[in-house]
Amino acid sequence: MNKIMKYLLVVAVVLAGCMIVFSSTCLIIDSFQTDDCKIALTAPDLFQPGQLIELDASASMATELAWGILPATANFKVIDDGKRAIFTGTGDQKVYTIIITGWRNGKLVQIFHVLTLGYDSKIAVTDLQKKIISWLPVDRTHDDVIKLAQAFNSIARIIENGTLTDPANIVEATAWSTSDALGKNAEQWEPFLKKLQEYLVNSPPTNHAATWREIARALEASDGAA
Repeated sequence: MNKIMKYLLVVAVVLAGCMIVFSSTCLIIDSFQTDDCKIALTAPDLFQPGQLIELDASASMATELAWGILPATANFKVIDDGKRAIFTGTGDQKVYTIIITGWRNGKLVQIFHVLTLGYDSKIAVTDLQKKIISWLPVDRTHDDVIKLAQAFNSIARIIENGTLTDPANIVEATAWSTSDALGKNAEQWEPFLKKLQEYLVNSPPTNHAATWREIARALEASDGAA
């Protein structure tokens, strides 16, 4: 079987959904013997919306590396002559599968790596972000979390462009924006917003835009664990 036919075979198997994929799973075609996967990938298991992820396969012994991602997204790019790739998730999709194919000693080898949207304590480490995760309503919805995050990001942008400067006006604009974002579900979020307000009163931000971005990022990160 030539190389083109082998590539088509692998693609067909993946698209047909005939393979259960776990994080960093190796597949070796034309071999029924135990063998080491010659594709070495360094990559995180979790990602947060807006976070730039680097996937590094530069230590691989396999050659002619070809990359793919399912589902397809424009936020994925192969760089460094196929040795590395970069990815940025938006939060709309919670799970992506990275597929890398290469050749080693006449064999087609392939590795699968799953990226999952989720809160990673090594990324969100600030005291406020940890508290936000713990304060969230248990029965929150994806739409409410994303809308609330967008509300804080929107106010942050307005602060950054100089339209909002007075702390009292910032608080007022934020209250209106979050209420509008949550709509009929605002009552469900009252305990969360109250705890957040108490925290900010006791620990006034020195940079409102940065703090509002911090809040938004924690909300986006929590959505993967919802």
